[in-house]
Amino acid sequence: MGMGVKEVNEGIRVVHDVGKIFEEIRYNIDEVSNQIQGITAACQQIAANTEQVVHSVEELSEESKAVVADSQNVSSAAEEQLATVEEIASSASSLSSMAENFQDLVAKFKA
Repeated sequence: MGMGVKEVNEGIRVVHDVGKIFEEIRYNIDEVSNQIQGITAACQQIAANTEQVVHSVEELSEESKAVVADSQNVSSAAEEQLATVEEIASSASSLSSMAENFQDLVAKFKA
């Protein structure tokens, strides 16, 4: 009978040891699960930040397009103004020439 008690006690010890091992396994599974949740949260944050960056880049692109369009408008207006100034200068030159001719004619008429 002493041998049976020994075997039972050994069985109890083995069951107890296996129970501790299962507890360690469960603890490690919980730790891995917590780490996975942390990684998932970090990935979600990265995704959200990436979306914000993409949105900002899209806005910047639209603003850049608007600036280019405005610059083209300003350039066109400057070209038109330059053409107008050149016309005014040409007209002024013609008027100056006409005035000289008129003065010459008036001088001949007076003489």
